[in-house]
Amino acid sequence: MSKKLNNAQLVVLLKGIRDLQAQQKELDEQITYMQDMVKAHMAEVGAEAIDTGVYRVSWKPYTQNRLDTNKLKVEQSEIYQRYVKPVEYKRFVIS
Repeated sequence: MSKKLNNAQLVVLLKGIRDLQAQQKELDEQITYMQDMVKAHMAEVGAEAIDTGVYRVSWKPYTQNRLDTNKLKVEQSEIYQRYVKPVEYKRFVIS
């Protein structure tokens, strides 16, 4: 897909992206609201899992072990410096 675009085409594409991002944000908010309603119901009835006959939903705690890099950097800066790995990436930003 290496089609050269003129400025007007770029503007149309970028506007399309912004419009879709706005829709996505709205949908994410709706999803979060609905999830919160289900979670509130589950908390109210004291259930970590519910089977509706159509859907099965669970909401329960999990534990993850993560490295506290800020604490390591402060308390063991030599070790931190030995193992820190810079990562380069590109960000796509429309402003």
